[in-house]
Parts: sequence; structure tokens; C-alpha cells
Amino acid sequence: MRRQEWKLKKMGDQLTDEQRCAYENRITYLRGVMDALKADRIKLEQEKIKKDTTDEDQKKQDDDNLELNDDLDVLAVHDDLDTTGYELDDLQLPSINNDVSARRIGSLGGILVHMLLSEKASTLDATLLKDHAKRLDLLDKEIRARQTVYRYLKLFIVGDDKPKYFRLNMIIFGNEVLRLCGYQQFCMRYSPIVSQASIYSLSLDAPSLYELFGKTLDMAKKGITSIALSRHKKRDVFDCLFDLNVVDSICKKNGLEFVYRMDITPANDTSLIGITKKPRQQSLYQQRLKFSEDIISNEFQTVHTLDTITNNINKLEKDQVNAAKLKRSFTKQLDDHRKVMREEKAQAKETENIDNVFTSKLFEDVGKEKELKRQKQAATQAVHRIQDELAVNRKIRYQLEKNRRKQRPKTKKTSPPPPSKITPTSRMEESPKHVTLDFDIKNCIITGTDYGVATLATTVGHTVEQLDSIQNGKFVKLQRPTTMTAKDIEWKTGRYHFRKKLERKKKSTDAGKEATIAEKIVGENTMYKAKDAVDLIQRYDKIRDQGSILRKFYGSKWIRRQQRLMQWRKKYTLKEMIKRERQTLAGKNILIRAIGDAGTGVGSRIKGHLKYGGKWHRRLCSQHGVVLVTNEHRTSMICPFCYGRIVHPRKKKNGKILTNNGTSNCMNPNCESYKQCKNSFGRDTLSSTCIALRCYGQIIGQDFL
Repeated sequence: MRRQEWKLKKMGDQLTDEQRCAYENRITYLRGVMDALKADRIKLEQEKIKKDTTDEDQKKQDDDNLELNDDLDVLAVHDDLDTTGYELDDLQLPSINNDVSARRIGSLGGILVHMLLSEKASTLDATLLKDHAKRLDLLDKEIRARQTVYRYLKLFIVGDDKPKYFRLNMIIFGNEVLRLCGYQQFCMRYSPIVSQASIYSLSLDAPSLYELFGKTLDMAKKGITSIALSRHKKRDVFDCLFDLNVVDSICKKNGLEFVYRMDITPANDTSLIGITKKPRQQSLYQQRLKFSEDIISNEFQTVHTLDTITNNINKLEKDQVNAAKLKRSFTKQLDDHRKVMREEKAQAKETENIDNVFTSKLFEDVGKEKELKRQKQAATQAVHRIQDELAVNRKIRYQLEKNRRKQRPKTKKTSPPPPSKITPTSRMEESPKHVTLDFDIKNCIITGTDYGVATLATTVGHTVEQLDSIQNGKFVKLQRPTTMTAKDIEWKTGRYHFRKKLERKKKSTDAGKEATIAEKIVGENTMYKAKDAVDLIQRYDKIRDQGSILRKFYGSKWIRRQQRLMQWRKKYTLKEMIKRERQTLAGKNILIRAIGDAGTGVGSRIKGHLKYGGKWHRRLCSQHGVVLVTNEHRTSMICPFCYGRIVHPRKKKNGKILTNNGTSNCMNPNCESYKQCKNSFGRDTLSSTCIALRCYGQIIGQDFL
């Protein structure tokens, strides 16, 4: 107790709240023990006073005094205090410079440890103990205390002739004693590797087994003479001690592949560590792709063969060339006619000769211009019609070639998954052709999502009433899309700020300047520009010399710390963006997401854009609702109101004709959007609407597109 109070007073503010609380709890516990011992001593003294002092009972009284002294000695041994210490109520704490008792206790402990490990007798003789501690002049109570400790601990100690791992029981026993006394922080960890998967367990791998049993099991016979070789011959190392056939069978029953590591817990339970051999988890949509039906109906397959479809494609390609020539001819005639009209109009203004003849001729020219425009439009529609037929025939040819090349292995036939039942709380990724709704579809919001490179995801929400109106050919004003770009992700994850900070470090620090020069040297000595073998080796040597400089800069602590932070923030940011998008689109309504099955941006060769593409978007969306992966074939080429082909507007700039690929126009005069002069749409917005419309049609069993 005094030692704990001294340590608490000495360390003062250096302790944490938890450590200070532990010290106070131990002091309180020891003070309670002291009070109990003092009460026992007072009781014994009172009994001593009450004894008769007659001559007849003098001998009996002496015997009682002897027993009383023995009891006091036993109490002193348990509390590590002198017998006279129980007669002192309030003693001052020992000074810092006068800590003789602590040194003596340490010396006695060292002697006891040495004897526990070296002596083989089960009991400790007092003479032998005095021989080991000649300089200490042991007291009788110290001898009795050491004999008691030796008698109880010797059962758990093994000699020096045994390997060190036999002393594990001693460590376990010591830890239990320390925990029982409230000294948990002094417990010893006996695990070589302490991790989340194996807390306080003994981890055995090939190097540790070689260190423990290398000489005992004579692993040199199998060519294992070092730790490095044990890492390369893990199976041989484990085979020296374990029956690997049994281990492999146990792992196989649990679907694991043994990785030559096992953990032994304090309860003597052994855990075999392995990796799963199960296939990667797939969504229902990915499972259905294996059982996807052919895109050609049985009736169509009986009519066409690979030869007939090839002849049809060749014929359509020739028709496309002729139709394109006719379209170019009408376009040229229209341009020439407009040029003549502009020249005649300019000449008439200069001469101020605007009479009835000019007016009548102008009327005829305008009529001819309208006729040429109609011919050009008809030629354009003919080209689009041939292109649509070509797309269908090429799709059929691809499927026929695929079926001919396909060699189905002789495996057990498996049936596709049953149709999925969607409830308001479903979370899945499925195909819209194989779902059934457990609620009224009119109460949900259907969104269409189109992926891209510049814009990662463009999403447009629609109600069922709006989709019904679009399917019937009525014009509906499309909602403003919600977009997700790579710039948003870069800003919110902190990568933008990290990139700017990295640029500043390269300009301001010596290591950054050296890294900039090294990058320049590496860029100038790219090996694909080598002319011969000598030049290749020289370039390689220059690149290799810059490796240490680049590793020194890019492997610095602050860069690695920022990368770990950005990796964590990216996961959090993506989830929050998906949640916020879902709240914006549907609120408290049921949301069904129709997402296109292509255009994720992976492997794109388009330069100048940040790339965060992949399937992460729809996987995160499937965690917060229903995702129906929809075929987006030709959705960016069709008007959802009339199912006609759209065109991209063009304009002449600096003598060059430029196409605005971000805008889609429907030029069908019969389209409701064309009649209302609202036939210009954003390309991604129109594509998202077509994806949502196609998904809605497949859900209710009708193919709208």
C-alpha cells in the first residue's frame, strides 16, 4: 500500500485517468486489508490481557504468547511488512532516496526466480536458500515466505533441458494471479502475434515452428536449415509435426484451403487458418446472365441462317452507301440553291431593283428550297431506317456465330434462379424481366441512370403516370437530372487538396525538387523510344537510378497518411452521395432504379477526364433500394416520344462544321415534341429517360423500346 501511494504521489500528472483510477482502487483494497489485519491483532491482544496471571497458568500463558507471535508472523508474511508494522497506525511515506526495502524485495525475487529455474527439488531447504543469498542475511519470515512461494510455483516450472515453450503454463498462471490481485497492467502477453483475429493466442506458422522444433524434429533432413527456407517450404515444416492429411480434410469440410497457420487459445482450442474457396458472391442479375435467353426468337432462327443473314447485311450495306450518296446530293443541291438565293438578294439590294419579277422569282426559289429540304429529310430518314435494319441483322449474325462457336461442357444442368419478388424494403440487383412487384407500381418512382466518362452517372426520375404518357406519345417535360461527376468525388474525398499540396511541396522542398527532376529524367528516357539494345540498357539504368529519389519523396509519412485518409473518406463519401441522391429523387416514396448495363468508363481511351468508373455505383445503390440492370442498346439514339432517330445539331465555325454531341434533336414532324418546338434534349437526359421507359415496359410485360 505504501509503495502504491508513493508511486501515485511521484508520477502525479503523468498518469492517465484510467491509470490513476487503477492505483486508487489498489490502494483502497490494500487499506481494507490493513484495517482487517489491525482488527485481528487488537482482538488477539485483548484475549491475551484477559488471561489469568497465576503461577499455575503461567506456562499456558507462555504457550498462548508463542501462538500469538506465530499468527502475527503469518500476517506479516502475507502483507510483506515487519511484525512491528502492525503496531504503527500512521507512518510517513518513505523518502525517494531511502527505498532499501524495495531493493531487497527485488533481490529476493531474483534469487527465487533463479532457484525456481535451476533447482529440481519440489521443496526448498532453508540452508540452500541461505547459500544462494549469503549477502542478504535472510530473516526467518523471509525464508518461510520464499519456501511457500517455491512450493506452489515449482509445479509449473520446467528445467533448462526443456524448450522455452514449456514455460507457457507459468506465464498463464502468473497472469491469472496478477488479474486476481488487481494488477492487470502487469500481465504478460504470451502471443507472438496479437491481432483482432487471435487475441491472446499462440500463433504458429512455418518460421515459428522452425525456431521451436527445428533441432528437436531434425528438419535439416528435409533441407530446411534456415528461417528463409522454412518460409518457402511451409508444407514440409508442418508435415514434420502434424498429419497434414487430417488438417486438409478438416479444412475441406469447412470449405477452406489451409494457409499453414494455426492459433492455439489459452483454453487449448486450436483454430486452423485458411482462405475460402467459395466463388465470389454474385448478384441475381449476374447469375441470370449465365442463363440469359437468346436475343433471337425461335421463329426468326428458322427463317435465317448465317449465309442468308450475311447476304442481307451485304445488301443493306450497299443500300446504305446509295442512300448516303443521295442524301449528300440533296444536301449539296440545297446548299448551292441557298448560295444562289443569297447572291441574288445581295445583288438586288445593291442595284435597288426589287420589282415584281424579282418577287415572283424569290417565291419560286423559296418553294424549291422547301422541296429540297423535304427530299433531304426523306433521304436522312431512309439512311436511319437502313442503319436500324443493319443493327438488327448484325445482332442476329453475332448471335448465330456465337451459338456456332459455343462448346457447352458436359456438366450437370442447373436451373436459373426463380423470379424475384420485390417488396418496399427489398435490396437487390436484378433484371427487370424477372421481377414481380408486391406493391402497387403507381406508388413508386422509377429512375433511369446512364453512365459516361465526363459525367459518371446522369439520373432522371419519373412517375408511372409520366412514363404512361410518354409511351402514348404525349409530350412530358423531363425533370432536371441529378449528375455525379469525378470532380465532385475528388473534391469531397480531399484528393483535389492533396494534389495541390503535392504540387506546392514539389516546388518548395528539396525532396520535391529532386523528385520533379527525377520524373523529368524518367519521362525523357522512356524505353519504348530505344533504338537498339545498348540504348535500351542505358535508358533502363537512368530510370533505375531515379527510383530511390522517387521512393523517398512519395513514400514519406505525410503522403502515406493522406492516402490512408483519402481511402477511408472515399468509401464514406460515395455512400453519402448515394444516400443524398436517393433522398432527392424519391423522398419517402418507393424507388426503383433502372441502370444501364454498359458505359461504366472502365478501359476508356478518352483523355482529359478523371476516371472513377466501375460497378461501385450500382452496387452501392443496391444496398439502399432496388436496382434493375436494363439493356441500354440504342437508348441514346431514339426519341422516347415517337421512337424515331435523333440527330445532333451542327454549326459552322471558322469554316469547319462542328457537331454538338451533347444535344439530341428529334426531327420527326409527327413527334409531339417537334410540334411544340420542344424537341431539343440533353443527350444523357434523353438516354436516361429511354432506359427508365424500357425498364418500366419490361416490368409490366411490354416492350416499349
